[in-house]
Amino acid sequence: SEVYAIEFSADGTRLAVAGPTCKVYSTAGWTVDADLTDHTGDVGSVTFAQDGSRLATGGQDNVAHVYETTGWTVIATLTEATDWVNSIDFSPDGLWLVAGSDDSNARLYDVPGFTLQFALPETGWVEGAAFSQDSGFLSLGLDDGKVSIYRTAPFLSTPWVRDLSLDDYGAGEVWTVAFSPVQNVFLSVSTSQSFNVY
Repeated sequence: SEVYAIEFSADGTRLAVAGPTCKVYSTAGWTVDADLTDHTGDVGSVTFAQDGSRLATGGQDNVAHVYETTGWTVIATLTEATDWVNSIDFSPDGLWLVAGSDDSNARLYDVPGFTLQFALPETGWVEGAAFSQDSGFLSLGLDDGKVSIYRTAPFLSTPWVRDLSLDDYGAGEVWTVAFSPVQNVFLSVSTSQSFNVY
């Protein structure tokens, strides 16, 4: 079985592993806390909210689920994507959830309502998505070798605007993007067997 994504909770007490299902382990004894089987296809992405109260998963069934982490019940099912949901991330300030899809859109949902607020159309499949630590920027990695960086909007009524577009990989897919938590540093990793640090 393939493992598509892994993520620790911010407090380090849990590890979520995305594969045929999403398994959540307790790091105290590496026992399985939950085996989440609500997706009808493989789970391609996973993310914890900063406070650990929620876990979101994106799947090859074109759906994202949001769980509360005390009883592992589904509190939201997001069905707007028309292709695989390959990237998902909560903003550290707890206000946003982004779900990136192979339908070339990144969709932004408000938290805790999980209502779709914006769809950001892109030039390729959205393979990676990450918020900066201060929640001021959102980065998207695309399968056409591009990276888009958006400056986040302070209000739901304000559209998000692309702040920067990087095209450093040519034909390589950008699968992973990340911001450093302590510095103004951004990293992207591509199938062209290279990574860039900005």
